[in-house]
Order: sequence, then structure tokens, then C-alpha cells
Amino acid sequence: MESKIALKSISELLNETFFIPSFQRGYRWTSEEVKDLLDDLLEFYYKDKFKEEFYCLQPVVVTPSKLGYSVIDGQQRLTTIFIILTFLGDLLSILEKKKFTLEFETRKDSELFLQKIDKEKGNNNIDYFHICQALQTVEKWFASKDGSVRLNILNTLINESGNNVQVIWYEVPNTNQNEAIEIFTRLNMGKIPLSNAELIKALFLRRGNFEGEEETKRLRQLEIAGEWDRMEYALRDDEFWYFLNDGKNKYDNRIELIFDLMSDNITSQGEIKNIDDKHFTFRYFNNLFTIESDIESIWKDIKQYYQTFRQWFENHRYYHLVGYLITVGVSIQEIKTETESLSKIELVAWLKDKIRKQINCTIEDLTYHDDKPLLRKVLLLFNILTILNNKKTNSRFQFGRYKNDNWDIEHIHAAQSEMPEASNHQTEWLEEFVRFSSNEAQVTKARKYLNTPSKNRETKFEDLYREIVSAYSESGKPEDINDLSNLTLLDAGTNRGFKNAIFPIKRKSIINKDINGTFVPICTKNVFLKYYSPEIGQMSFWGKDDRDAYKKNVVDTLTTFLNI
Repeated sequence: MESKIALKSISELLNETFFIPSFQRGYRWTSEEVKDLLDDLLEFYYKDKFKEEFYCLQPVVVTPSKLGYSVIDGQQRLTTIFIILTFLGDLLSILEKKKFTLEFETRKDSELFLQKIDKEKGNNNIDYFHICQALQTVEKWFASKDGSVRLNILNTLINESGNNVQVIWYEVPNTNQNEAIEIFTRLNMGKIPLSNAELIKALFLRRGNFEGEEETKRLRQLEIAGEWDRMEYALRDDEFWYFLNDGKNKYDNRIELIFDLMSDNITSQGEIKNIDDKHFTFRYFNNLFTIESDIESIWKDIKQYYQTFRQWFENHRYYHLVGYLITVGVSIQEIKTETESLSKIELVAWLKDKIRKQINCTIEDLTYHDDKPLLRKVLLLFNILTILNNKKTNSRFQFGRYKNDNWDIEHIHAAQSEMPEASNHQTEWLEEFVRFSSNEAQVTKARKYLNTPSKNRETKFEDLYREIVSAYSESGKPEDINDLSNLTLLDAGTNRGFKNAIFPIKRKSIINKDINGTFVPICTKNVFLKYYSPEIGQMSFWGKDDRDAYKKNVVDTLTTFLNI
């Protein structure tokens, strides 16, 4: 027997009996949770709705039993609805409706107590306490509202069709208690709910979706399940995943990204739109299955999304151009929608035009303090174009490492304005200088400063800092250069440890990271190896000739690519 999944109205549950097995804890919803549900129901009643819109509760997971249904997950929601219907019992009777039945395997006293709640016994045990607290919350909430709200809420709860309350009904095959406990544990340990992907998978694999003999249906189910697993497995590759996604949205099942894109549940900034509606995407597909009975057509659309993304990922040029756009904030949905009917030549032209719009500025005039977001885009593109322009390499920019290691803009040579201010940062700066510098005279001064109690120091840190920085400046005095010629990408760890460091210390740090296998963007590595410099007379400072040559290389590379 296969799992069943559907949307069911509360009205459809009123004649059911729900059995709460012994492994379930007692009722534990707080007043805040009860109030939030009532507030949501009232807000839903008053909002402008389309004809078939409904309020969707979280999934109720059940398995058939002799009594009706054994509840694996959803006891808290069902009990809260039961308590609200108890309070509205007089109106329920007028409408000739009955509440569904809740029966407990071991908590028979709680079962009887729910049928007739006695608030004077609320302190007898923890179950009674939470049940009474929930009822008191319901009473106070309705007392604070207009009298018509009672009927409005009841109608919203039990309407048989139209604007009502529905649950995601997930019915698993008849299970023994050990299997039920395993499912319950999976859903509740660490509060791991059923994801949209799992619910949608259950929609796809319903036997009733398929035509033909039973064996034909079974084989098609297995084919789709296999294709699903292969896509999910491929998306588990972090290189592929972070090419597509910046990590803002955490998915237990990464294939859910495709479903969110198809349901238009992702903003142009890559964030989930319906953040408060956890199962918006599932309901979209449930509705799609209702309207579009051709499961093969829906499955083909899903595979087309995946195949497009895979094609981008596997093509060296597409990978870098698309990856750049996604990294700087262009919606993956926009890229797919706008390019799916284009030829290969037209696709590259579209991507280049989109990139050109990201850098709509005079590159030479950008400065650290005024244009940091634009500079980040410029330097990221410079790294990507450096790889693309080398026709003999198959190396790929590591978007995942770039995103996860928090690479940002920093000065190549320490700027005067970046002198550490906090005393602990000043100490760290000097310790790093002592560790890496080969200038014995200055190292001696730095050690003396570090080993002298602050109240006995004859030298101010500011003076020592300026003296050290001056020694590694071409002009012999601290410089404060904040334009493109003195800026590159550095990761968060290096920024914290070396952002104010002099050039040779940063250089040693970058070389050590590269030797140890740490990801370093190619142009950052080139900077500290003085790859762009016309002549290398010294490696102690980042001089004017170095800056001019580096800046020219950046500008020439970008303007050639962008045709500006």
C-alpha cells in the first residue's frame, strides 16, 4: 500500500476518530501559539480572497487503525482545533455538526478531561494545565472581539468548500508501532518537519497518476523515483549547488530549489517570498496536479529546469558568466526565463549585456569608501575574465568557496585610515608584524612595545604604526590610497588578521594559504606575486608602478569584454 497525500478541510475530519498512541507526549501548545492561530484565522477571514483560497495548516501525518486513524504527527494542531470547537460548541450544535473524536492509548484521563474541561483541575497534572491554559486563551481572545467573530471563525473552520481551513493530509501505509515511532522520531527530533520536496514527491508517486497495468504503473513510479534521486544527488555536489545558490535558503532536499522557482516563491534577491507560509510550494503543486492531470508534462518541466542548470554548469563559458550574474544578485529565474529560447550565440550576448548593466560606471573612478559594492562586482568579474581569457586552462572559479569564505574588498597595501584603534587589535597587528617581518630593527621596537606595560610605554602605537608603514611605502611616508589600483579581494579570515598589514606580510599570508590548499582568487594571487608589474625591483611594498600596471590590466580586461 502506498502513501496518500491530499488537502482535507476540517469539515472532512469532523466525523473521524483520531487515536493518540502511547509514544506521543501530552498536549503542550502555549498561549502564544493558540493566540497566533486564532489571529491568523481572523486575518484570513477578513482578507480579500479569491474564490477557492483557503488557510492551510501544517501536515497531519496519520496511519489507518481499527479505530480510524493513528496520529503520528499533528496531535498538537488537532487538539487545539478540538479545544476551539469545544468553546464554539453551542454554535456547532445549531449547525448540527459534531467534533471529531480524540482517543488516547494511555492518557485516558486526558481523553475524558478534553471532553469536559474543568479549569479547577488545571493544576492536577501537566496535561490538564496546558489544556486549561489553551481554553482560557481561546475564551479571552473571543471576549476581546466583536460578537460576530465567533460565527465567522466557526464558518472559516468548518466550511465544506470555498474559503475554509485545510490540512495537508499525509497518510502512510498501515504500520506497526515501531515503524510509527521511527516516523514520529524523524519528524520531531530536532523539529524536522515534512519538507515541501517530500510532500511533492508523494504527489508524484501516487499510483493513481499513472495509466496502464499495475506493472506498468510500478515501473513508471520507479523511473521517476530514480530520476528524482539522481537530480537530488547531483545537487548535493557543493560546487554545483553554490554555483546556483548563495546559501541564503537552507534546504534539507536541494531539489526543492527547483520547486520554489517553478512556483514563483523566490524573490529577485534569491530569498523565499512566502516566508510565513511554509507549504506554499506544496500547495502550488497540489493545485497544479488538480488542474493539469498530465503528470508527464509536469515532470518534464521539472527535468527541463534541472537540465538547463546542468548545461550551464558543465559549459565552461556559461558556468562563469551565469555564475557571476547569480553571485552579484541577478535572479536565476530571470536568467532561465529570458534565455531559454535563445541560441548559443544569443545566450552569450544576453549574458554579456546583463553583466554590462551590472557595471554601468567609469571603472577608473571607483573608490573604496564610496563604491565598495561596485568594486566587489568589478574585481569578481576581473577574476572570472582572467580565467576565461586563458584558452588553455580548464580551471573554474570556485563560487562556493568565494561565497562561503566571505571574500570582500581590501587594500593591497595598508591604508593610513585603517590603523587599528582598539588596543587588542593593535597588539594583534604588532604580533603579526613580528611573526613575518625580516626588518630586525623594527621587530626589536615592536617587541619592546609589546613587552612593556601600557602605562610605562614611551612610544604611542600611532607613531610606531606610521613608522612601520612608512618603511614599506614607496614615498617613505604613510599613504592612503583608496582607488582601484590598491584594492583586491581578500577573504574574511585574512581581512581580520591582515587587513592593516604591510604588503610583505599580506604576501606571505596569501602564499601560505595557497600552499596549504586554501582557495585564493587567481587575481589576488597574481597581485601578491606582482604578476602585473612591469619590473620587480623589490617585494617590500606596492609602489606606484605596481599600482598603475595593475589598474591598467583591470580596466583593459573589463572594457575589452564589455565593449565600453
